[in-house]
Amino acid sequence: GGFGGVFDSGPAGVGVGVSGDVFASDPGQFGGQWVDRFDGVGGLLGQWSVDRSDYVGLGAVAVDSAVGGGVYVMAADADTGGVSVLKFGFGGVVERVLDGSSTSLTFNVGSLAVDPVDGTVWVSATDFSAPGDPVQVMAGFDRASGAFVGSFDGASGSPDGRFACAPAPSGLAADGADQVYVVDPAMEGCKGRVDRYSSSGVFGATVDDGSRGAAVAVATDPVLGEVYVAEVGAQGLQVTHFTVNGASVVYTFSIASVAVDGLRGLAVGPDATVYAGDLYEAEIERFRAYVGPTVTTDPVSDLTTTSATLNGSIDPGGIQSNYRYEYGLDTNYGQSTDPVDAGSGSGVAGAPRSLPGLDPNTTYHYRIVGSNDSGSILGADQSFTTDAAPPRSRCRCCDCGP
Repeated sequence: GGFGGVFDSGPAGVGVGVSGDVFASDPGQFGGQWVDRFDGVGGLLGQWSVDRSDYVGLGAVAVDSAVGGGVYVMAADADTGGVSVLKFGFGGVVERVLDGSSTSLTFNVGSLAVDPVDGTVWVSATDFSAPGDPVQVMAGFDRASGAFVGSFDGASGSPDGRFACAPAPSGLAADGADQVYVVDPAMEGCKGRVDRYSSSGVFGATVDDGSRGAAVAVATDPVLGEVYVAEVGAQGLQVTHFTVNGASVVYTFSIASVAVDGLRGLAVGPDATVYAGDLYEAEIERFRAYVGPTVTTDPVSDLTTTSATLNGSIDPGGIQSNYRYEYGLDTNYGQSTDPVDAGSGSGVAGAPRSLPGLDPNTTYHYRIVGSNDSGSILGADQSFTTDAAPPRSRCRCCDCGP
């Protein structure tokens, strides 16, 4: 469900802290501009205005729930147009302005995060100090003083060098374990994935390699540190939920009600509720944590020239569930088996499904899909190639005479 009715022009950024309260920036159109505070289900708790004579174009939001923390909001200086980060106390008073002026950095629009444990403020920025082309970096600032603490360009330990995208990576998140997640979007010259770095800038791993779709935003659970990536994939605009460190996929769900170019902020609450700012509908869409089966796609068996047994497993998690398989010639699939009742027990059970009518010597992709009344969960992709058809026997005829 969504909540709105407050926004003048639609939210431009969304952030959630460990309390579960949701903060959103509203840049307005013809009147004022505000930062709004909601409870987790959309009840307006308060708002404060931002004077247009000082700052315009409110944008990304990040929340530091600790003592001494606050709400960070991106904005443009009304006089210079330069990007700043305003730190508000929870009462709505501006306590600090970060603008990179003490460094050689210029902040980029759109990418802002706060470490939920040590309060380091992370901003995407451009470094003009090096000779040659400007360098894209992630810059960190101290919670207590606002002092610059360092930056990294993505090159240390990375398999393909520093951040490649211009003008800048498009998403940023921190998980409270000194790890930073960066979206280098799927544009020409960019990596098209989400990578994990230490706070000192050492490459850790690729979390989202783009195989499910182009990554456009990233967020972390402020309590558990699990990772959520918004992607443009098979379900339209979708979110893939990863375990801690982004180590493995939990499930993928659709948020197609939000237009891709209208997504203005992705945030996750402490109860794993996902919030997506919808610029066009002037509201925040809320997606509750999925409760249902877990599924695993396994290799096929009984493979012949025209058939195979698709294998997987499902744990209904105590809720009435079913499973089916999507299959096809590529990862768009396009075909599906009929649903099979998986019951409502707890514990992993095999979920085989015979698939006849296939073409010989053909590669197919497939995945298991588990469903209940809350929605569906997708297993990982697997593939197989049917056996080649045996050569046809030839009949030699001759006319034998005496």
